[in-house]
Amino acid sequence: MSPESVALRAFVDALLMTETHLHLEGTLPLELLQQVWPEFAQPPASWAWDFKFRDFGHFEAELPFLSATE
Repeated sequence: MSPESVALRAFVDALLMTETHLHLEGTLPLELLQQVWPEFAQPPASWAWDFKFRDFGHFEAELPFLSATE
């Protein structure tokens, strides 16, 4: 490994860790979601401002397109 690679690796290893995540729900217009997934004739209940998922299993069950394999 070159000295530059060693230095770069040391720099990256010294960086603080961050929590990186992606907000999937609500990031696309309802019209686009309906084109791709016609079952969403109405906005899902989970789009209500006061909606809370019970747990991760509930999240997965309410958003079946997350596990679509097409």
